[in-house]
Amino acid sequence: MAGAEGDERGTHSGPQDYYNQNRTRNGIGVAALVFGVVSLVLAILILFFPIAAIVGLIAIILGIIGMRRASRGEATNRGQAIAGLLTGLLALAIAVFLTVRIGAFLTENQDDFRRFGSCVTGSTDRQEFRKCARSLGEGVDR
Repeated sequence: MAGAEGDERGTHSGPQDYYNQNRTRNGIGVAALVFGVVSLVLAILILFFPIAAIVGLIAIILGIIGMRRASRGEATNRGQAIAGLLTGLLALAIAVFLTVRIGAFLTENQDDFRRFGSCVTGSTDRQEFRKCARSLGEGVDR
């Protein structure tokens, strides 16, 4: 009798077998959306734009993989994959823009920063330090 039950269970095709055969793989699309939104928030926070570029690049890659899975019928969340791709692209564009702008600003004002550094190292009290800071502010404003 015990052997008959074992045979019965081995050949039975129940709901779990059906679920495993038709299971979609939506994890990549969801991950793309999460990484895309996180990268966009980091890019908008400005201070974290280098991290935003890396996370945005990950979102772009995951978005592309998610879209491919959706087009092959392996996933059902093409919209999430596209949203992850777009937010990742936007975050990457913001990060590149900020990198170029900050780099240009530092290049244009490098002499002012050098003078400030020399002034600060030579200052002995707060009054001289404030004078150095005012000098830097006037130099950068030009």
